[in-house]
Amino acid sequence: MIVALSCFLMLGGLYFYLETSQDRVNGLNEQVILDLQKKVLTKALENRLDQYVKLFDGVEKKDGIPLEIDDAAFELVNTDLEVQFSSTAAIGPHLSPLLPDWVIKQVIQDGNAFRTIGRDRNGAIAAIGLYAFGEHTSKDRELLNVTIPISNMETFLGTEMATQIVLLDKGLNRIVGRSDIASTLSQAILENVKDDFRSPIKTSYRHFDSSTFTLRDLGGGVLGYLTLLFDNTVEAKKDTLVRNTALMGIIFFIGVLLLGLRSYIQQNFARLYHLINILRRLTKGENVYYDIQDRKDEIGDLSKAVDDFRTKNREIVHQQKRQERFEGRQQRFIRQQMEKLANRLGSPFSETLMEELSVIESGVRKNKKKGELGMLAEGFEHMATRVAHQYDEVNKLVAELREALMHKTKLVALEQELDIARQIQTSVLPRDLVAEGVLEVYGTMKAAKEVGGDFYDFFKIDDERIGVAVADVSGKGVPAAFFMLISRTLLKSTAMFGLSPAKVLYRLNELLSSENDQMLFVTMMYGEINLKTGEFRYANAGHNPAYLLRQGQSQPVKMPDGMALAVMEGVDFEEASLTLGPDDMLVLYTDGVTEAFNSEEELFGEGRLKAALDGFVDKNIGDLPNELRRCVDDFAGDVPQADDITIVGLRYLGKGAIKRAE
Repeated sequence: MIVALSCFLMLGGLYFYLETSQDRVNGLNEQVILDLQKKVLTKALENRLDQYVKLFDGVEKKDGIPLEIDDAAFELVNTDLEVQFSSTAAIGPHLSPLLPDWVIKQVIQDGNAFRTIGRDRNGAIAAIGLYAFGEHTSKDRELLNVTIPISNMETFLGTEMATQIVLLDKGLNRIVGRSDIASTLSQAILENVKDDFRSPIKTSYRHFDSSTFTLRDLGGGVLGYLTLLFDNTVEAKKDTLVRNTALMGIIFFIGVLLLGLRSYIQQNFARLYHLINILRRLTKGENVYYDIQDRKDEIGDLSKAVDDFRTKNREIVHQQKRQERFEGRQQRFIRQQMEKLANRLGSPFSETLMEELSVIESGVRKNKKKGELGMLAEGFEHMATRVAHQYDEVNKLVAELREALMHKTKLVALEQELDIARQIQTSVLPRDLVAEGVLEVYGTMKAAKEVGGDFYDFFKIDDERIGVAVADVSGKGVPAAFFMLISRTLLKSTAMFGLSPAKVLYRLNELLSSENDQMLFVTMMYGEINLKTGEFRYANAGHNPAYLLRQGQSQPVKMPDGMALAVMEGVDFEEASLTLGPDDMLVLYTDGVTEAFNSEEELFGEGRLKAALDGFVDKNIGDLPNELRRCVDDFAGDVPQADDITIVGLRYLGKGAIKRAE
């Protein structure tokens, strides 16, 4: 298999190298052929134009009389760049020359003919030639413009180039030539990035070599594509036959080589198989006798090596038996000493070790290869492993105990600090505010952790207004608590300027957004109540809607739009208002109320909140915050509190003086 694979790789590599070399040669040949064909094609078009110039000189012309010779068109242009005569259109200065002014001036100046590819008066792709007549210095010198559509030269070019031609416009639509290969040519043009290229084309019965040239005008724009078709059907069939014959020859050669190798291996390695069988029997301890063939090759050397192996094997067997007897005596002595050592260790370690020795002995009886020495080694290994394991366990327990003591010390200190922080946070929140005969405000806050991010506040702005706020800082714990204290302090200091609730939230948002490296934010509802009129003006920064309790039922308050504070600067806030009548109550809360879960993963939700508030309409406002919190706790049951719970209750009574309750 290795030899066959090597031969296959060698022949495949040679074939690949030849194909690659042939591709490089073909690429160079194709470029040379394209250059030569382009020169011949250009020369043929120039000669054709020159022939029509000679024909034009021999024909009598009259102005305004159409003149056509073999589908060629002629125009005479004077030195003022005016068309004086046209064989296909009326004469007049309104006709512009087909070629640009700079070409005409150049021909007038040097008298040399100019030939190119462009479009004629009818828009067809044509060969265009411009020739000068008359003396070089004469002002009456005339220019002859000859145009021959390429579609009219199909027979001429086919004869001159000994081929067929196909002409496509720039939209790849066929103008002249075979329609059965137009689509194939179009696909080849789209796949090639070069202006000129060669490609094979195959139809049902014929093979062609095609040379395609991109026809461009003087400005570089594409006019169309001219393809020359060369029939090479016979050569293609010959090339296919040669390739198939060569491939079959290679396959035949590889097959013959494989058969020869197989025969050689069978004849020369039969003795080797016999020697391998003898070695296999010797390794099993069998006595094998055979005649050594005196051969002067590798097989003979192997035969002598097998004979030496047989002799050495006998010596090893005798030596192994003597060694086993000696090791047996040593193993019995070591086992006796090991049993004495186990008895001295005492219970329960000695009992465990003896049980393990019994298990090892039963395993040795089943596995004769292990031997007594292996049994003793396993016993010592078990003993060492047990002692090391116990030592590691003791060290691990000591380290864990030390670490636990350190963590406990830190935890106690941290709990003390958090307890102080909780007391400080609770102490800064107002308990209640009473304006006798006018207003009662009560609040409560229960943190989900030791400290929380919720807060509420109500404070006197002036003799007529009381400010009320409920807020929820994103997150929980110490970071939220710090942000809560900052927000509360800035809110109160801003509100004391007497600004409207919307402007208070605007300024508070600017202050919090300017230095917010921790990317925290806070939702807030802030409002102020006029003690004389009962008007409650408020603004909202992404907070939950408050509830109005009036005439035996509760309903949510319509909240103006507003983004949470500290998200981005320059945010404006809308403002709304409502007028409270006698005994009307407002309840403000955070989402810890509505988003509380029970053991069945149900939310407390807006529906349960409204049902609970309906039951508080006629009760004392001072009991409402704590009673509502107890409703939420009863709903959650044993499920730990997931978010801070804050509730503020406000009842408007009438006019009177403001004082704080003790």
